[in-house]
Parts: sequence; C-alpha cells; structure tokens
Amino acid sequence: MKKKLFLVVIALCSKALVAQDPQLFETTWYLQKLTIDTNDIFPPNTEFIEYDETNFFLEPPTISTGYCDAFGIEVLYSTMDDEFEALSVVELGGTCIDIDNINFTSEYYSFFEDGTGIKNPFAYEITDSGGALSLLISNVNGDTALYGDETLAINEVASPSLSVFPNPVMDVLHIHSTTEIFKTVTIFNLQGQEVMSLKFQQNNPTIDTGNLQAGVYFLKAESDTEKQFTAKFVKK
Repeated sequence: MKKKLFLVVIALCSKALVAQDPQLFETTWYLQKLTIDTNDIFPPNTEFIEYDETNFFLEPPTISTGYCDAFGIEVLYSTMDDEFEALSVVELGGTCIDIDNINFTSEYYSFFEDGTGIKNPFAYEITDSGGALSLLISNVNGDTALYGDETLAINEVASPSLSVFPNPVMDVLHIHSTTEIFKTVTIFNLQGQEVMSLKFQQNNPTIDTGNLQAGVYFLKAESDTEKQFTAKFVKK
C-alpha cells in the first residue's frame, strides 16, 4: 500500500509540474523591458547583442538567459503555481564591450540576484494578444522583467566571426570562421562548469559532443591573435 501511495504522489507531482503553461518552455523569449523600483529600463538599441534569448527547460530545470553577456539559472519549478525559485545564478560571460549593454546586463542580472541574495520566489504570467505572446516575471521585491516572443533588435546569438552548426547538435559540432584561426575551445554548462576543453590550430574545427548530456551549453573560442568568441548551442 505504501509503495502504491508513493507512486501516486510521484505521478500527481509530475502531472502538476507538466501542467504549468507549456508555452513557457516551448517559446524562445526576448527581453523587452525591466521595471526596477518602479523605473522602466529598456534594452539599448544596438545592432549586435550576443545573448538576447531566454529559454526555459524542464530537464534539467534551468533557464538560459542574458543580454550582452550570458548567465545560467538553476531553478525549482513550483508544482502548484506559475512560479519558480532560483537555486543559483551563474555568470557565464561573453565578449560584451559596449558600455550601455554592459550596464543593462548588470541591471538584468540584479533582477535575479544582487548583494542581498537571490530574489525568490519568481512568479510569471503569459499573455496571448492576438497571437503575440508576452511573458511577465516578477521577483519578490515586485520588480518585473517583460519578454516577448519576437526580438526587438537586429541580433545574432553567436559572435559575428564565429558560427556553430548543426544547432541543435546530436554528435559532431562544427565551428566555422572565415577570419580566425582558433587555438582553444572551452565548453560550459548552464551551471558555469567547464565540461570540455580542446586545443586546435585551425579555423573550422569540429567537436564530438557525444559524451555531453542533453541541454544548453556555451562555447568560448580563443583565436591565435588572443581574440575571444562565444556561441550558444543545444545538445540533443
């Protein structure tokens, strides 16, 4: 009887977790506005932003987000309400050099965590306005982050001189550049942990990702001229 009851509890919890709005996980979100202490803060309108995508994942329970630089968030999704708790917020970096983008990224990071700690819990609401989706996340202080399902700027996920494909990848990931010779490539997971580091001396190296678990990863490549490039990819 105890075993059956235990299985029923697991089934109910799993059902409740999946019962959250599936659009949260099915949609790629783009940050449109922060409201901090009742002040509206909008993303700088720049031509190149390295990380403007936000994705939510159930397995593993994480958020991939950022603006000019990236960060990963380990989360615990509520089984009852449209909310989650952030267990850790890890800065994954990037190649951001524009001061306006750096300042906005700092404001965005502080929406989740600052010197006082992580601002749990976070509640969210998804609105469908004639086919256009919006996501509003609120932290414990009442600050909000507003996202849409379309980007506001002309952006690319990877650095202009670096592309990775296929993305998502099943096994072999190709790194391509028409201008750079890469000497090292390092891969990090959303927890900021280094999971792979390789040395090359070529502009189009390949990486066997067969041993990586399914999830989102960030790739940092350094050229023979000491330039750094970054990209995000998904391992199936």
